[in-house]
This record gives sequence, structure tokens and C-alpha cells, in this order.
Amino acid sequence: MQQLEALLAWESVSDDHVNHTVNDIITTIRNDGDHALMTFTHRFDRWEPASAADLEISLGRLEEAWNRLPDEQRQALQKAAERIRAYAERQKMVDWNYVEDDNTLLGQQVTREWVRWSRPWTRRYPPAGTLA
Repeated sequence: MQQLEALLAWESVSDDHVNHTVNDIITTIRNDGDHALMTFTHRFDRWEPASAADLEISLGRLEEAWNRLPDEQRQALQKAAERIRAYAERQKMVDWNYVEDDNTLLGQQVTREWVRWSRPWTRRYPPAGTLA
């Protein structure tokens, strides 16, 4: 249980250093394009593509990989995609909630307040299990 709690503790992995690093990577790729993308691929994946085109996976290879998956895994991925899509469609800057088929209550409450990074709207997510 402690291991699960550690994995769910977003604050432990979301700090200024991580956010700064991610923002730097995004900015570098936006400014330097394919060259930056290939540099980061080499840095993080230890693979040096000959060109940015080498980073693309053809539709044929994707379909082949999809078709090789066992039915159970394919169904799990389809369900995950449906849930992600449903959640994203509801994720607007308004209060909302919904109950899934297994009676899990998901939602958000939006409050107006000024926070340290000067965004006038914030999303508040209750701790896991407090709405059930």
C-alpha cells in the first residue's frame, strides 16, 4: 500500500526542477525543430536516427503491432482510450462530475483564486477516495 501511495503522490515528482526541465525541452524543440528532437532522442533513448523521418512509425507497422496484441490487451487499450477521451471532453474550466460504470465518481471543482504562478483559475482535485 505504501508503494501505491508513493506512486500517487504527485507532489513528490512535480517540482520546479522537473517543470523547468520539461519546459526547456519543449522550448528547444519548438525553436530548433527536428535537429533538437533527434538530439533528445539520442540523449534519452541512446539511439541516433539518421533523419527525423526515422522517428516516424508507419501506419502499416502500427496496424501490424496492433493486430499482434492478444484480444485482452487490445480491449484494455480500447477501454483506456475511451476513458481518457471521456475525461478530456469533460475537462473544462467549470465544475463537473460523472460516475463510471463501476460507480467511481470523477470530477473537478473550479475555484477562482490567485496562486503563486499568477493564473487566475485553478482546478482543485480532492484527495483520492474522499468523494466515494
